[in-house]
Amino acid sequence: MDKILITGQDLSVDQIVAVCRERAVVELSAESREAVLASRKIVDDLVAEKQVVYGITTGFGKFSDVVISTDECKDLQKNLIITHAVGAGDPFPEDVARGMLLLRINNLSKGYSGIRLETLETMIAMLNKGVTPFIPEKGSLGASGDLAPLSHMVLVMLGLGKAYYEGELLSGAEAMKRAGIPVIELSAKEGLALNNGTQAMTAVGALALHDAKQLLKIADIADALCFEAQNGVMDALEDRVHAIRPHEGQGKTAKNLRRLLADSKNTTRQGEIRVQDAYSLRCSPQIHGASKDAVKYVQGRVDIEINSVTDNPLIFKEDRAGISGGNFHGQPMALPFDFLKIAEAELANVCLLRLYDCAVLRGGSGLGEQGARTSGERGQHPELGGPGGPCQHGYHCGASGGGNRQECAPCPRDGAHGCLPGHRYARQQGTGTRHAGGIRPGAQGLCLP
Repeated sequence: MDKILITGQDLSVDQIVAVCRERAVVELSAESREAVLASRKIVDDLVAEKQVVYGITTGFGKFSDVVISTDECKDLQKNLIITHAVGAGDPFPEDVARGMLLLRINNLSKGYSGIRLETLETMIAMLNKGVTPFIPEKGSLGASGDLAPLSHMVLVMLGLGKAYYEGELLSGAEAMKRAGIPVIELSAKEGLALNNGTQAMTAVGALALHDAKQLLKIADIADALCFEAQNGVMDALEDRVHAIRPHEGQGKTAKNLRRLLADSKNTTRQGEIRVQDAYSLRCSPQIHGASKDAVKYVQGRVDIEINSVTDNPLIFKEDRAGISGGNFHGQPMALPFDFLKIAEAELANVCLLRLYDCAVLRGGSGLGEQGARTSGERGQHPELGGPGGPCQHGYHCGASGGGNRQECAPCPRDGAHGCLPGHRYARQQGTGTRHAGGIRPGAQGLCLP
């Protein structure tokens, strides 16, 4: 597999999947190296000149007005990471943890963060050699970025925390030693550059987005199978029907279904068996299409975020400025990922209805003559499995569909107070994004149970 060049400008979701799940190797571009070095020089100059810049020569949060001496800078950055590594619960899957590393590398490579080149190269070595930090899932509101998860990621770079290496969960120090990667000591600005951003929620969301796109393909195929099983009426899929309501996803779904069913001997025309099908078949272009349009919207937001700078303060080379802003806030990702989980849940709901119609409502007739006959034989011969087999599909659908609907409740509406008056607008972005990733297995089970 070719190396993926990190530029900070053009990382894609497909490349994220290649690195996180297929272990593709990454390499920093020459342009990014120059940008990182130039940004770091400004930070060193600001420290040497004793300029007052948030997070570089001052404390954090409530202590932003407290000036920190040069001698205390290193301790400040290390303590920031240790005190914020307070996550709880099960660990993120390894592909998500690798995604956090990759997205943070891409963020820092743009040259607005003041990170040292050797610190960035340590992260790249961890990714390429398979040192994957153990990062608890819970602990991020997303308001100040993903402080807790990213702090757990950084612990390993310092020889602390825990990490996976070659299938073993080890201490951070041991994992780095076995991989032959020297641990580092953080310098001015680096702790804040590493843990203040949206890379946890975006890693989860980017992988969930990729899986949602695969789910859309599966759902269309499952829909076509249900058209076959139920002698579906093809008239509702005609291009002229969708041309006069030209939503992109709707038209693409109808076209794809016509392609999948082009050689079918089981589908019918209007009036041959029935005049029209149930909504779950007849309206599937509109329903699937709406989810496709939602996924496309989310794709656009993710493409922006994965190539953005989300830490604080930001270092601008043109006037040597260190500006304290709010690019770490997760709201631009929270709303799209809520949209994504609703789109996935709705796709699963219509698959649920089609399956119910095939297996339960029609008493097995939707499964064809052989399906109905087999179901009847089982009723007469318990040794073949007993009656009521199709009903179990209904139970499965009800349980999975109900779980999906609970997961897709909008999390940003559930605000929580941060620790300080200045940090009040915290909207549960991290929780919502984890739900977006959690819906996919249940949704896939409904599309193809």
